[in-house]
Amino acid sequence: MSITPTTTKRRAFYVDQTMTNDFDQFVAALVDEDEAGYTPTSYTLGTDFDAAKKQVAAMNEQCGLTPADALAIVASSFAAHNRING
Repeated sequence: MSITPTTTKRRAFYVDQTMTNDFDQFVAALVDEDEAGYTPTSYTLGTDFDAAKKQVAAMNEQCGLTPADALAIVASSFAAHNRING
């Protein structure tokens, strides 16, 4: 019998200034730990970027992530992207 440990990758919400919809509203994305890229969500965050960042921080906090956790998840995704794309 073989026991395989379960691994659960963490996810964090993320927004940057390029993530807008056709109405110039910022849209939150989900980033998976150690995976390149992101998945857009249906969460619109308004047109003020500073307010959008605060909303994303609150969403991550509701998910039990500290700001350092969220930053580490996003950084790991960027690193995965760089490994793939050199």
